[in-house]
Amino acid sequence: MAKSARAPYLSEMDESGGSITEQSDLRTGRPLWTALGAPRIATQLLEAPGKADVVIVGAGITGALVAEVASARGLSVILLDRRPPFHGSTAASTALLQYEIDTPFVHLADDIGFERARRVWQRSYRALADLCRLVLRLR
Repeated sequence: MAKSARAPYLSEMDESGGSITEQSDLRTGRPLWTALGAPRIATQLLEAPGKADVVIVGAGITGALVAEVASARGLSVILLDRRPPFHGSTAASTALLQYEIDTPFVHLADDIGFERARRVWQRSYRALADLCRLVLRLR
C-alpha cells in the first residue's frame, strides 16, 4: 500500500472528548529523544583505519539491532553514523516503512482484508514487545 508523503495525523479521543494524541514533526528540529532525557552513549570519532568482524553503516533502529545481534554472538563491531546518537531520522523513516501499524485497524482491514490486517497487527505487537524486552535487558 502506498503512503502519501504527508499523511494526515489522526487524533484519538478520550472519554471526555479530549485528544489523547499529539502531532509532532519527526523530521526537523529537536529530536524527541533529547526531550525525554535519553541516556548518554559513548561514541568516538573514527580517526584511523580500523578492523572489525562487522562494519555497519547507519545507527538507526536496524543498524543498532544488527550491532546488538553481532556483538551478542561475540563479533567485534564498528557502527558508523554521520549524526550523533538520537539525532537521526529513524522516527520518520520507520513510520514510513511500517505504515501498516500507523493505519487504524478498520481501514487496514478494508484495504487488505481482516485476516491479513489481524496478522499485521499481531506481528507488530509482538515486535514491539520484543523490542521493549531488549531495551529493558540492555538498559
